[in-house]
Amino acid sequence: MKKFILPILLSVLLSFNTSAQISIYWDDDPGNTYNGSIINISKDVAGFDVYMHCRNTGTSTQEIKFRRVILNSTVNFSDQFCDNNLCYPCFGNDWTSPASTILNVGDSSTMKPTLNFSNGAGTAEIRYYILDASDQPIDSVDVNITCTVGIEEASSWIKNIYPNPTSEIVTIENSSISAMALEIYNNQGKLIQNRILNPGLNNLNVASFPNGNYSLNIFKQGQFISSKRLVIQH
Repeated sequence: MKKFILPILLSVLLSFNTSAQISIYWDDDPGNTYNGSIINISKDVAGFDVYMHCRNTGTSTQEIKFRRVILNSTVNFSDQFCDNNLCYPCFGNDWTSPASTILNVGDSSTMKPTLNFSNGAGTAEIRYYILDASDQPIDSVDVNITCTVGIEEASSWIKNIYPNPTSEIVTIENSSISAMALEIYNNQGKLIQNRILNPGLNNLNVASFPNGNYSLNIFKQGQFISSKRLVIQH
């Protein structure tokens, strides 16, 4: 009987040794890992980034993806997530990145959420998972955010986006006194177009865009202001 125990035990130990090992770091607190931990953030601005990264500390190359789950929120917000490849607009309460990232041993990947709180002060509890190639969780980190300032004024600068859905021309009204930057992403997180939104009415021809949902990310003087959704139906 004993002769069967050793091979089984050895097999179990080897399975742990070769399993995925990913360390999660918060760039504001370098040197400490946050696997399975909580990052508490308080902000007095409505739009901001959370700079994190993960490192392959295992012994073999890993193929990973990311998943974002909203655990609880008392405030409305829009968000996107950036890895080593692209920045993806996030949709719904449970979102998974559409493309994987390959991490060689010792290499790191950016894991950067960008959040925009749109209706005043509030709190949000968000969990970010690192997944393996089979979409199974390797590890996670919780980010708990307290936002003390909303951006009703800033978000109101974009008065109207119409018609929405559209098939050819969409009009975006910038009610501020200065220009803003617009970045358009498809639902795969690919940047399709960027342009300047001048004060007043701006007409955008989207006739060549395929049907689908698009994220309109708006920036003023380099600061992320808001994200709007545009539906294109031909």
